[in-house]
Amino acid sequence: MGTIFRILDSWFVPVLVGVAYLGLIGTSDMSPAISIVTLVFMGLILLLWSGFRELRLHAIASRHAAVGEPDELLVLADKQIAGRMRAGGRVPFQVYRAVAFELKGDREAATAALAAVQFDLLTPKSRRGWTALAAATKVNLLAQADDAAGARRAFEDELRVAMKGVPGPGAEIILREAEARVLLVEGKHDDARAMFEVLAKDIRLGPATRGACKYFIGKCLEATDPAAAQEAYAAAAKLAPRTWIAGAI
Repeated sequence: MGTIFRILDSWFVPVLVGVAYLGLIGTSDMSPAISIVTLVFMGLILLLWSGFRELRLHAIASRHAAVGEPDELLVLADKQIAGRMRAGGRVPFQVYRAVAFELKGDREAATAALAAVQFDLLTPKSRRGWTALAAATKVNLLAQADDAAGARRAFEDELRVAMKGVPGPGAEIILREAEARVLLVEGKHDDARAMFEVLAKDIRLGPATRGACKYFIGKCLEATDPAAAQEAYAAAAKLAPRTWIAGAI
């Protein structure tokens, strides 16, 4: 069933539309002007199909990241990178690849994946969101490596700058989560915990993100309330059982 769906999704629909329109033109008594208009409409339909397909792929990738399914996200990203003819179309999935490795807890692979992202292939407008997501991933990786200075630099010099061009509440959430991670690695546990607790209750976030927030709440509480820390760790593992969190507890 999966193979059939991939065939239908990749080339069957555009080929069918093309054959239908060309057959219509070839079997109808159309003037040259009407034939040209028909071809234009065929092109518009194929563009709409391509746009909706792209949106669906990004929705699937975002869901894998939010739910905490790094293996599925990595498979999707690798397939899209390998199968796309246009180099610019690979860039978002290069970023998703880094996100997948970060969710798996493979910092070395995630860092290498970030370094391989070809942002220069994107237009300035389309680049903003992807550079922001990459910068947030970089902050997370540096914070997890206990590099407080590096995480703070990446947050201030890269993530804040990238987020200036990204509107909406989602951008603010990404900023708050990244800042909380920086505060935690800087040893400002009370400030970090307050931010993580708000994020952990935010239903707009996926279980993987809320699970990470629960885990970091536990890190903030380890020294002062070990029992509460263990409770937070258990909640984190339940929310994100397939991410690095489960192996860190």
